[in-house]
Amino acid sequence: MELFGINISTRNEHEWDAAIAAYSVWQGVLGRWKTNLHHLICPENSRIIKPCGETVFYWPDTINEI
Repeated sequence: MELFGINISTRNEHEWDAAIAAYSVWQGVLGRWKTNLHHLICPENSRIIKPCGETVFYWPDTINEI
């Protein structure tokens, strides 16, 4: 499958998640995506697990940024 001009071939859900995570980091490093989902306020009944310390989860502000 080609997505965002990149040929992506995944065999399972975990590989797809990894591809999306890599794309998110790429967009963040390029400065295109500036929102860090970890800075958003979580609902009271949820939590963020941090097994490796502080992380950044880049995300677009709008669908137009994708």
